[in-house]
Amino acid sequence: MSLPARKPFRSAAAKWAALLFLLLTLPAQAQEAGARAAGRALPPDTPPPRIVWVFLRPGVAETSLPAGPPTNRGAAARAAKLPTRAAPVTPETLLRIRAAGARIRYASRWLGAVSAWADSATLERLRQLPEVQEIRPVRASLAEPLLAAAARGSLTSAAAVTAGTAHGPASPPTEAGNELTAATSPLEQLGVPGAHALGLTGNGIVIALLDTGFSREHEALDSARVKAAWDFLGGDSVVANQPGDHPDAELRGTWVWSLLGGNRPGRLVGPAPGATFVLAKVDDVAAFPRADEDRWVAGLEWAVDSMGARIVSSSLTYKAFDDGFRYGEADLNGDVSVASIAADEAARRGVLVVNAMGDAGPAPFSLFAPADADSIIAVGAVDSLGQAWRESSRGPTADGRIKPDLAARGVDVLAASARGRTSYDQVSGTSIATPLIAGAAALLLEAWPELGPMDVRRALSLSASRARAPDNAVGAGVPDVASAVVFPEGISSLRVLGIAGAGTLTSLSPEFQWAVPRVHPRAGPVRYRLEISSDSQFASILYRDSVVNAFSIRLRQALHPRDGLWWRIVAETGGGVRRIAAQQAPLTLPPWVRLKTLNSPSGTFTAAVRPRLVWSALTALPPVGPLTFDVQVVSAQTGEIVQLFPGLTDTTVTAEPLAYNHPYRWRVIARSPLGAADTVESVAPFVVTSTDQPPATLLYQNFPNPFPRPGRDTEITEIWFDLDRRTLVELAVYDLRGRLVRRLVPLAGCAAVELDPGLYGREGLGRPDPCVLTAWDGRDEEGRGVPSGVYLLRMRTSAGTQIRRMLFLPD
Repeated sequence: MSLPARKPFRSAAAKWAALLFLLLTLPAQAQEAGARAAGRALPPDTPPPRIVWVFLRPGVAETSLPAGPPTNRGAAARAAKLPTRAAPVTPETLLRIRAAGARIRYASRWLGAVSAWADSATLERLRQLPEVQEIRPVRASLAEPLLAAAARGSLTSAAAVTAGTAHGPASPPTEAGNELTAATSPLEQLGVPGAHALGLTGNGIVIALLDTGFSREHEALDSARVKAAWDFLGGDSVVANQPGDHPDAELRGTWVWSLLGGNRPGRLVGPAPGATFVLAKVDDVAAFPRADEDRWVAGLEWAVDSMGARIVSSSLTYKAFDDGFRYGEADLNGDVSVASIAADEAARRGVLVVNAMGDAGPAPFSLFAPADADSIIAVGAVDSLGQAWRESSRGPTADGRIKPDLAARGVDVLAASARGRTSYDQVSGTSIATPLIAGAAALLLEAWPELGPMDVRRALSLSASRARAPDNAVGAGVPDVASAVVFPEGISSLRVLGIAGAGTLTSLSPEFQWAVPRVHPRAGPVRYRLEISSDSQFASILYRDSVVNAFSIRLRQALHPRDGLWWRIVAETGGGVRRIAAQQAPLTLPPWVRLKTLNSPSGTFTAAVRPRLVWSALTALPPVGPLTFDVQVVSAQTGEIVQLFPGLTDTTVTAEPLAYNHPYRWRVIARSPLGAADTVESVAPFVVTSTDQPPATLLYQNFPNPFPRPGRDTEITEIWFDLDRRTLVELAVYDLRGRLVRRLVPLAGCAAVELDPGLYGREGLGRPDPCVLTAWDGRDEEGRGVPSGVYLLRMRTSAGTQIRRMLFLPD
């Protein structure tokens, strides 16, 4: 677009504005050259000028906006109403700073500060000015000798670290099909087609690009809407190459612009072709002067305050410069680099800055400014498989924050080339990934225009591939912009009704609930699917059920008892946009029934010939319930069912009369109307007998048998016997050849034992007798473990001899 010619100045106010413009936009290279020239005129022992930031006191009167770069009055008026944390810069203040001897590099309205060259004498004069609050020297550290040389004009070039730059020459021409794949796959990786299907193109969103030059003649960009353009190096509105420019000055700016907003169907379409663009040429391709960073701040302030940009996409990064200055690792904390400080100030003003990480990976702490700013999106690069590109710079920041924030395809990406109207290059770098993320952010802002910059970052991060485990290689990973648009706050507040402490279910029909704070109306009906799995990766799904536009599901199928039931919600629109909520901590489904009587691990006796059997059950609402119960009483010796009570609906039943001195077990089979069932059996036998006067002298079968059963019962086997009279008792273990293995009654070293009538071996009955042992641990008289096999348990009393066989099977 062509810009109108400037009008002649007609007032004193306009003259002050023009002066301020000259002070703000005077090319920094010329000012630095002036500093070097002045340095050459100094005596050899005079300290060279240094770069400082002069911070001003609040309360100085605001000045009008300068003439020069185009200004949108509405945006400027809105910016003027924003509260500021810094003192504004007035023309009078700039004149006094220059009068003190400083050579101004850049004045920032946002920072309330002036960057300038100043020698020691000038610094003293500046400190006397009433407007000056603080003078902060730019740290030179190890680069001090180079700075001094540059100030005296004796240094013509110095090594500088490049970052955020696409690498390699353009690839040879490719087949149209391959070109289309290279152009579309980065968008598919970001979920952009799903957002485009919702009708989103970035329409109404103003995006500023801070970069090198821009070619507006390429076929992928000739339909792009450009609100304004400004060359901060030359001071005019021409951002394409001009005579004297480096021949490659247009390359990267054109690449990133086309990747963000290109629109050549079948060749190259960016995520936000419907956006409106502000183009700021701020980078000197031929060198790495400190002025580049100053111009970056100037371009940012102009794009935000004067042009109303909502998003700023920058593939420029700063760490080392031609004059030898370098930001050290400790400086990359978001509060040292002026670009980083300004980027955070843009966020405070409601503007999202998306910036490249740099291309110096994979070492940690290899990021560049302003990627260290805490309120922007710093972008790393991944390949087509979503793996971190080796050269993508890594965090953390100096204060320990994870960087990058997000990542996008930055390897072998097809982009429009400034070398020709129909030329395309395949390029790589974090600078290439950055406009893709900026375009994704534009689609999100179009869908939800009320979101602030941190809201946008959070929405994209919640949708990203590593949202639950961010790292310093890819941050939260590659976002799914369609998912972020439909579910900007994700799926949250997942809980289960019908659960006790430690994640134990108390119901066979628990209700699973979730919350979706926002769903975009363009998404249409959303189906929410509950998945329950036996593993955290959901490779083995045990249960699925779904609802439409509702936020709870009650189980309609009875699951079998299990430790470790993982669950999650998968949301999907009719257009195929999906969002998977984080899986929840595993649940435990206990046995459906808990036996409440005659179920002691050490066995139980009862004097009731018709004992009452009581149990409890998990709740079960239709269609899972109501449960019915089959109750069985079985012989602990033979396993034969002695009594059966089928189809009960209560949780208690009274047994029919049972025989004395016979070990029994009982079990409950709980049945769901849907056909599933669960069986629970008593852990040890019970016996009907009299505590004081058993009806017979009886040696019971030991339990467990075989033994031991580690982790289930105990390492020993229990031995019970009843006596119906007072009698001498001998109880011992023998092997099959009849050799004594272990005496139990009386124990070795004890005299003969005469016992009263009663029950022996039951827990809680009678006093322990030091000469009576009613358990065996598989050891002989010497305490040595015996071999596995069959052993005989023999009891002699006045009523006769009784023998039981025991099976010892140690591991």
